Amino acid sequence: KDIFVISFQIAAPVIVVLFITTLGIALISKIVPQLHIFSIAFQIKIMIGLFILLALIPIIVTSFPAIYEYFIKKVYLLIDSLLIKS
Repeated sequence: KDIFVISFQIAAPVIVVLFITTLGIALISKIVPQLHIFSIAFQIKIMIGLFILLALIPIIVTSFPAIYEYFIKKVYLLIDSLLIKS
């Protein structure tokens, strides 16, 4: 449960920006049908997604040690619960 929440928090900005980009590309395609925007839409989305990830690197780097420590504690708890206690 916690892993999903943290991964969603990291991925949410990229997903939202790419969704808005898709809406913008669809709008441009509808307004100007002569322009075949979908032929370059994939390249535009890749560039925008990489730019957003690049912009998020400082936030991810600062929060990674706390996330890593949290997951290490969870792994130790999991291993401890799997050990056979006699």
